[in-house]
Amino acid sequence: MSSPHFLSPLPTTTTPSSHSLSLPAKFFFFSPRNTKPLQFISRSSPGPLEFTERELLLSIAESNGVQDKSLPCVRSYENDLARLSLAGVVAYEQALTAAAADGGEAADEHIDSRMETMVVETLFPGNSDEHSTVSTRLFLPARKVKEKAKKLRSSLIDDMMANTTASNILAMTFRQVVLQQLWNFELAVFTPGTERNMGNLENLREVSTSFILSSSDQQVISVLAEAACIAALESTERCFVDNLSSNSSLSFFKWFKKPKRITSTDSSVVISVLFEDDVVENAKNLLETFKSMKKSYKSRKSNERHQWWVPSTYAKLEKIGGPEFSSWTAEYVPAYRLQIDGNKYKNLKFEGWKQSADNRWEVILTHSQMVGLAGILDMYFEDLYTLPDKSLSCGIQSNYTKLLKNKRSNSLLRMLSITIASGFFLVSISVLGQFCLPYLDKGRKHHEQHFSVSLPKFEIEQDQPLEATEGQSEAFCVSVVRRIKDAFAWSGEIITEAGNAAWVGKLPIYLRSGGKVDSEESDEDIIKSAQDIASFQVVLSSSGEVVGFQPLSCIAVNHWAANPVAKELYGTKRLSPGLLEPQLKIHNPGKVIIVELLMSMAMKTLHIAMYPWFALGHLTSFLHLSNKLAERGHKISFFIPAKIQSRFEHFNHHPTLITFVSVTVPQVEDLPPGTETTSDIPYSLQPLLVTALDQTKPFIEASLCDLKPHWVFFDFTHWLPSLAHGLGVKSLHYCTISPAALGYLISPARKLDEIGLTAAELMVPPPGFPPSCIKLHAHEARDLAAATVKVYGSGLTLMERTMASMRECDALGFKTCREIEGPYCDYLENQFQKKVILVGPIVPELPSSSLEETWAKWLENFEPKSVVFCAFGSECVLKKDQFQELVLGLELTGLPFFVALKTPFGAETIQSALPKGFRERIIDKGVVHGGWVQQQLILQHPSVGCFVTHCGSGSLSEAMVNECQLVLLPHYGDQMINARLMSGELKVGVEVEKGEDGLFTKESVCNAIKSVMDDNEKGKEVRINHAKWREFLLSEGLERSYVDDFVHQLQTPLG
Repeated sequence: MSSPHFLSPLPTTTTPSSHSLSLPAKFFFFSPRNTKPLQFISRSSPGPLEFTERELLLSIAESNGVQDKSLPCVRSYENDLARLSLAGVVAYEQALTAAAADGGEAADEHIDSRMETMVVETLFPGNSDEHSTVSTRLFLPARKVKEKAKKLRSSLIDDMMANTTASNILAMTFRQVVLQQLWNFELAVFTPGTERNMGNLENLREVSTSFILSSSDQQVISVLAEAACIAALESTERCFVDNLSSNSSLSFFKWFKKPKRITSTDSSVVISVLFEDDVVENAKNLLETFKSMKKSYKSRKSNERHQWWVPSTYAKLEKIGGPEFSSWTAEYVPAYRLQIDGNKYKNLKFEGWKQSADNRWEVILTHSQMVGLAGILDMYFEDLYTLPDKSLSCGIQSNYTKLLKNKRSNSLLRMLSITIASGFFLVSISVLGQFCLPYLDKGRKHHEQHFSVSLPKFEIEQDQPLEATEGQSEAFCVSVVRRIKDAFAWSGEIITEAGNAAWVGKLPIYLRSGGKVDSEESDEDIIKSAQDIASFQVVLSSSGEVVGFQPLSCIAVNHWAANPVAKELYGTKRLSPGLLEPQLKIHNPGKVIIVELLMSMAMKTLHIAMYPWFALGHLTSFLHLSNKLAERGHKISFFIPAKIQSRFEHFNHHPTLITFVSVTVPQVEDLPPGTETTSDIPYSLQPLLVTALDQTKPFIEASLCDLKPHWVFFDFTHWLPSLAHGLGVKSLHYCTISPAALGYLISPARKLDEIGLTAAELMVPPPGFPPSCIKLHAHEARDLAAATVKVYGSGLTLMERTMASMRECDALGFKTCREIEGPYCDYLENQFQKKVILVGPIVPELPSSSLEETWAKWLENFEPKSVVFCAFGSECVLKKDQFQELVLGLELTGLPFFVALKTPFGAETIQSALPKGFRERIIDKGVVHGGWVQQQLILQHPSVGCFVTHCGSGSLSEAMVNECQLVLLPHYGDQMINARLMSGELKVGVEVEKGEDGLFTKESVCNAIKSVMDDNEKGKEVRINHAKWREFLLSEGLERSYVDDFVHQLQTPLG
């Protein structure tokens, strides 16, 4: 491959003009319709637009580093005879990610050439014909692309990059960048006979234009497309009718014919079909002209093979002069008059048009030119990544209901392919033999690329259609329906129609036949029914094996990975949000059948009851999830202790959907009066609180009977699953403990019911546990083994409660993502034989309240990232000697610190537990507080640079999305496992060293804090890793995708 050539260096005060752009290296990609590679290139503008590249480059230089701005983009659709170029803007982050997907190679070339701004264009095969392409040109800040490439490269798994060249990745990612807003467009139609040289795409072709239309009004494209669409449909219908009728029967009526006029809805565009019969009658004269230039005329075989709009005179002219003569007339003989009313739209510019009366502009087109124009417009409207909300001006989305109600027939089933809804399927078949996996050239892939692109050494065979009989078509339909039906355990018989469609259950409104659609159904209801449909493409081999699966609509993107077809295709491979999906090794199937799968996402709104363990961390975690679910319109009934309800009101961001249900904690013997949460009592009295909450069972049962939720979420309430089952309510054990900790500690593989749990056994992972850095120290194993046999309320141990909860529930839910704990989730699902549903990172929203003024003013006294914040949740209580070692260690660092802990054992107040003289020494730089504080707001404060945490799951979630560094000081239970995961596997924090007795010293506390705060090797490592994971957890679309999939799993019957 030759050396790349990009733009010349960008001067400080001036930028090069568009004509000074030079060409970079080729990017090669195989088109399914070509036996030669299709090139992906970077190049200058394919034509003049309403802006100059000088202006664009200046705008990029000005916006360099400002990440909330958009970036310019030019997207062009081109074939032999037409080109549509649109200039607009794309999202800054999406453009950077797309350009960085090659590992930063293109950015490095620009930077090495001392260029701050990069202009890169890629070409992608179009779906109009084999000479059509879609190009995307981005204007980007080179250094920001390089920075993004470093971050992206560190997060991509090796499997995604296998056998995929950097240039191919750019071609894919550029194609998927969404043009969100239009600045202007230019439509050019070239002179008859023009043909692209597909072997020389790197050079701009010099071609004469018949006419050019440009504007900044998107509606102009819409009305043009509307008229062209109607012209094509009516021409096809007329050709069909003419072929059925004899010539003699029509010979008389042709004298009464007038030129056919097609008018757009607003009458701004008129296409007049010129007298077709005149062409036939003058065929002899035309034939003589054709013969005189026959030697110079070269018929385009590609058009003959893939012609989708045949002129009505084609058959007659073919009989007179042969197929070449008929093709020649289509290419060179005027056939249409296109008129546009210049008064209807502003900012219209006409080049090569003739102005007629009343400011109407017109041009004459041949049939081939009209077909080329229609093909370009069709590519534009099929493109999901260009102005996704565009629609035809005729309002096809709002007016189609009349057609479906009054004129529905089996043709509808042939137009559709497979429909799956919550309780219904509709399947239809479409045989497209020209496709050859893994290269599906529909050009309709979403931001998650599901087929890695490689460069095979063989040529792709064309025109190998799979001629499926009616019975075979039906079999393919039924096989896809059965896959989904069995995966979701849906009831009902599979119904087939016309031999090429199959479904089960009830069809959505817009697919019902005219006799079944209520005339009173509003258009809005029918439109909504259609808009809720997600479209996928399923590709089957001739033997019925799934060899391809991809989403074809925006709504399908979020549900692709959870679809049973995707899981069948990818097996155990990890599917997650991103630019690329795991590599698939698929042998060339030779002949394939492609089926469109439509899934309705119009699931019912859920009502979920939440009954967390009454500890502040658990309540907070459940409420964070409730907010995410309420964002999507789902109703939440949240059981909460009566006296602390007001404290949580600020965290309820959707009070109209999240209703707090007050719970009065019953009084039991020896439980201090007024106790509601673990923060009200020492750890030794927690079993009494558990016993008290067990006595809320009658209240909870009565409440669930009244509320009638679809699901109830819980954690330690072991009796809730059986109670819920009796009421017809599904139960989900929403674990605040991590999958890694649960899998390590109480895996059924340990046979806990038979032999219990010993310290020796806890020193090693259970059988089948994924390879990891998780290892317990001897003192930790002893403490955990002892805790498992202690009674934890109502005569049951904590392990018995947890095991019962996990065995009896319908599903397990975790606040994590597969990128962090995927293997542990798979292990749990296998061990407990329960569906494990991940809700993602659940980035907590900030409370509506502000940080308490006392703490806000104190924190403002210090430099950014200088304060050490220490908090151990609502349950952890230190012994007095360990408490003193901790605060003395903080003092040793010399850094300002803020401690928020419970009063230690052996002390009446937290102040009385402080070492002698401590308060006087730290009066100007330290605070030790014994009450509840707004941890989430404190962690976000600019002055906080370090967080000493007990490694509770909730605290770690909040810390991972903030910039403060982590010092890990676990105390019991799952906290030790969390600490190993953070320090050993993710390497985002440093754990405080303890002795064999399980005790830490002030020196070990100081050393751990200094190691993350100082500029040493360890500190750099954890800061880099923390920043990487923070960016990942906050990445656009990650949480949304996980929560949407979580909801989808709740709405889907469990297998």
